Amino acid sequence: MVCISVNVVGQPNIQVVDVTASTTNPEVGQSVTITATVTNTGTASGTANIDLFINGARQNMTKSVSLNPSASTTVSWNITFNNTGSYNVCVEVV
Repeated sequence: MVCISVNVVGQPNIQVVDVTASTTNPEVGQSVTITATVTNTGTASGTANIDLFINGARQNMTKSVSLNPSASTTVSWNITFNNTGSYNVCVEVV
């Protein structure tokens, strides 16, 4: 009999788990810091790209994160709203 050893490895599972803003009621022209907490709940190290969306539109302000299993990190963006209104700000693995 001839055999081969097969080593099955885990996979990363990188997710955005929280998003905060330095203020949710800025004045026009005021800078707002958006901070996202990103966690790898998988069983292997991995890398993922994280981006910011405003009212559903991707902002192309991608941040790359590399995380070991069970590790977390934060990523932040500084944005300025130049018009009055209500904005839906989201952060997503892309």
